[in-house]
Amino acid sequence: SLGADGPPGSYEDFAHADVFLVTGANMADCHPILFLRMMERVKAGAKLIVVDPRRNATAAKADLYLRIRPGTDLALLNGLLHLLVENGHTDPAFIAEHTEGWEQMPAFLRDYPPAVVAGITGIPEDDIRQAARWIGEAGEWMSCWTMGLNQSTHGTWNTNALINLHLATGAICRPGSGPFSLTGQPNAMGGREMGYMGPALPGQRSVLSDEDRAFTEELWGIPPGTLRADGSGNGTVDMFRRMAEGEIKACWIICTNPVASVANRRTVIEGLEAAEFVVTQDVFADTETNAYADVVLPAALWAESEGVMINSERTLTLSRRATDPPGEAWPDWRIIAEVACALGYEDAFGYASAEEIFAEITRAWNPRTGYDLRGVTYERLRGTPVQWPSADVEGPARNPVRYLNDGVSQELTVRPDGSVPRLAFPLPGG
Repeated sequence: SLGADGPPGSYEDFAHADVFLVTGANMADCHPILFLRMMERVKAGAKLIVVDPRRNATAAKADLYLRIRPGTDLALLNGLLHLLVENGHTDPAFIAEHTEGWEQMPAFLRDYPPAVVAGITGIPEDDIRQAARWIGEAGEWMSCWTMGLNQSTHGTWNTNALINLHLATGAICRPGSGPFSLTGQPNAMGGREMGYMGPALPGQRSVLSDEDRAFTEELWGIPPGTLRADGSGNGTVDMFRRMAEGEIKACWIICTNPVASVANRRTVIEGLEAAEFVVTQDVFADTETNAYADVVLPAALWAESEGVMINSERTLTLSRRATDPPGEAWPDWRIIAEVACALGYEDAFGYASAEEIFAEITRAWNPRTGYDLRGVTYERLRGTPVQWPSADVEGPARNPVRYLNDGVSQELTVRPDGSVPRLAFPLPGG
């Protein structure tokens, strides 16, 4: 939808929203600190709408609980957009200036009147109308979601439809409004930004882009054409299938337990059994996956190592070592670097500290997406966490709104008529 990963807003938004739409997330149990911040705002008068098949601890606090039939999220989200249009609660000026494709929506939305949506989702029609009215009449509104929406055969489209509600109402990139993905695992944002998710490369880049591959080859000091455009595969489940069939012959599993957590568990086990060489790297000896390992490498816990963590709102925090790792355990970065050196890549992996690695990462600034860590250093992080985009060490530590078209962290967008819009999204048309 927006052209780049990561929420466009900040935790401060929780203190300014008039309506919260929580879907596919049990915040009370899984994001308790954010849940408490949200409830402070609800006590001050904000409305809470919760969408969930189960009446969980979050739904118990809702002003409006929408008990949805599992797998029907798209119908509800499109139905809400239908009503926002019908009630005159869209923002035509924002739509005209910042979105493309709106002319296709009216015909599409005709398939989602409230009575039809109620029949698909099992939610009473009056409740659907109430939710749309609260969202449409809100000065500022936030959506919060996580794996219940994402981890689906059509999870991308669930999220796309949710973001459409924000684009249609203009409730994005301003205090108190925006789609807020509550990442499901610690430092999940860090993983995405560093480039080890799917076809990614550091700094919100992709191996599918010629320009991004060339940038990364220069950053890493490797010959042009080294990075392969076809290196991303079809995801984790497919990877284990290929392993089971003998196409992938070895794997190195770091800080995860796929036998316990990856879908199609039988395929995972078949893959690990078929592989010629399996390495695991973990802080725990007794995991389901370690049982299939030829070599187990002992890693250090977060409290036994130093590194920069990135949270759901793009804030970088320096996690310092509180105690020494036991025995021969090493931090993950050191194990990876030492193995690389043993393979003959000392030139690229001769790091002496996590700080040296982080200093390299800050060079991955992406002026197309606004991913910018140039103003972040270990020295600065020892004094305060810093939220990106951060272009300058002397700049503010908090940068709560993304996609600002100010020419600082992203290239300045100037329209053909000479106008300079307030926001510019990292897509060809802005």
